[in-house]
Amino acid sequence: MLGAVIRNGNNTLVVELPTGTMDLQTKLSSIGITQTADRIPISDEDGDQIRVKLYASSPEEAHLLSLLTSEQERINDEFAQALQKVGNGHYVFGTENRYYDALLMVLKEAVNDQYDYISWWLYDTDDYIVETKDGSQKWDLREPEALYDYLVEEN
Repeated sequence: MLGAVIRNGNNTLVVELPTGTMDLQTKLSSIGITQTADRIPISDEDGDQIRVKLYASSPEEAHLLSLLTSEQERINDEFAQALQKVGNGHYVFGTENRYYDALLMVLKEAVNDQYDYISWWLYDTDDYIVETKDGSQKWDLREPEALYDYLVEEN
C-alpha cells in the first residue's frame, strides 16, 4: 500500500493511495486544507505550511516510490538549471529575461513609444509627471491606464 502523511500546521492526515479525488478533497478539508490536491507539492521540508510525506508498505511499492521521487528530483534539478539560465541566479523576473525584453519591444511598437516612456515609467521615475517644455500642460502618469492614454493620445 502506498500512502501519504499530510500535515497542515498541527493537524495530520494519513491517507491510502490511490484514492478518489472527492474523497481526498474531503479528507484534506478535515485538516483545514482548502486548496485542491493537485496544487499541493509533495514536500516535507521544515517551514512548509503543508507537509506531505509518501510511504510504502512493501519492498515493491518502496521501489516504485523511489522511482517516482528520483524522477521528481531530476525534474527539479532540470528546472533549477533552466531557472539559472533565465534568471541569471537571481530568480527575479526581468533579469536578463528575453521574453520580457521581447514583450517590452512589442508593447513599445504597439503604442508607438518613440521616446521610451514605458521603460522610464517602469524603471527611472519617482514622480510620474510629464509636462510640456513651457509647463503649460501636465500629465500625471502614476496609473498604467494614464500612461497608456498618454502614449496613445498625446504621443
